[in-house]
Amino acid sequence: MKEIIILALLLICAGCSEQKQEENKTASKEQTQTKEPEKSKPLTVGSSAQSGSFTITLNSVTLIDSINEKGNEFAISKAGNGHVFAVVELTLQNATKEQQTFSTMTTDMKIKDSEGFSYQPDFGASIMSIAHQLDGTVSGGDKVRGKTAFKIKKGLKSLTFSMKGDITGELVTFEIPDKK
Repeated sequence: MKEIIILALLLICAGCSEQKQEENKTASKEQTQTKEPEKSKPLTVGSSAQSGSFTITLNSVTLIDSINEKGNEFAISKAGNGHVFAVVELTLQNATKEQQTFSTMTTDMKIKDSEGFSYQPDFGASIMSIAHQLDGTVSGGDKVRGKTAFKIKKGLKSLTFSMKGDITGELVTFEIPDKK
């Protein structure tokens, strides 16, 4: 008699297990049929976005022929014939409670034109001629403001600037308004 009761309980449990598996399969099918999220539109100058440990705000983008923020006649960077510097000014806020290190070399910073060409930071011009750079440590909750220069072709339109807050962050993209 005990064997019959045990056998009946095992069959009931097996039936419950099969029902759970069917429910899981149905839920899994429903999840795969949902729409994938739409790709977000680029942000604009003045807006902010979180990426990794930092909140990034694009303050401005200035197109200039030469950079001499340090006021040193030997530290002038010239873009050269057919080029300009796009000087990107950012504010970064450490969104954590711990001190974080920010490095422009690990954030995948770039300016991209309408034809798909990418321009990387011009570290020589940035280091030599820009007074306030972004690289360094930022205490928890604190902000830092700085600039990075990109050497690009003159007359480009429909530019975007993108970067990550740190190596683990999502890529954030900002539209750069065309100069008139």
